[in-house]
Amino acid sequence: MLRCRAPDIDPAPLAKLEKTVNASEDFAKTCPRKARAATQAALSTEPVGVCWADLTGPGEWKAENESMKASALAYQVRITSVPAGMVYRLTADTKSGWVKFDGFKNGTLLDAKHEYLGLIDPKTGNFYKWYKSAAEEAQRQNKAFERHGIPIVWHCSEADAVPAFKAMLKAERITSITVVYTP
Repeated sequence: MLRCRAPDIDPAPLAKLEKTVNASEDFAKTCPRKARAATQAALSTEPVGVCWADLTGPGEWKAENESMKASALAYQVRITSVPAGMVYRLTADTKSGWVKFDGFKNGTLLDAKHEYLGLIDPKTGNFYKWYKSAAEEAQRQNKAFERHGIPIVWHCSEADAVPAFKAMLKAERITSITVVYTP
């Protein structure tokens, strides 16, 4: 849990975003641009003056309800430094017109992958044939890369899952996503 380090800053706007599950308000409206960095600095574990929201990219931060295990959410927050309930969206040639990522930092799109070993066939080391979600996500994210040219990194919490993700990306002919082991 993040703690307020500056008593004169109202932590309510960011606290609402951190806990959002059903939020529909746009981040920019909930936490105005001028106050965004100061508010985040007050609530963050980052050094004072550092905002978690990298505002240099072409996308937008959006509050969104994502259903996942608590351990996966904790891993995602640790990898991206983004409060729970926030996603980074980029326009792309998809049905919805956009693609989401877990984060955006230093010119790189981030996605956290946690607890995927149960989806990997121990005999082949590849994902089970019935598991298609990661490949579909990779295809959507690749469309964002094609439009914007921003590097994509998938962080895996399990070293044994990295080869399966790499093999899946190779089979899909997707070269825009780098997969790394980040315990």
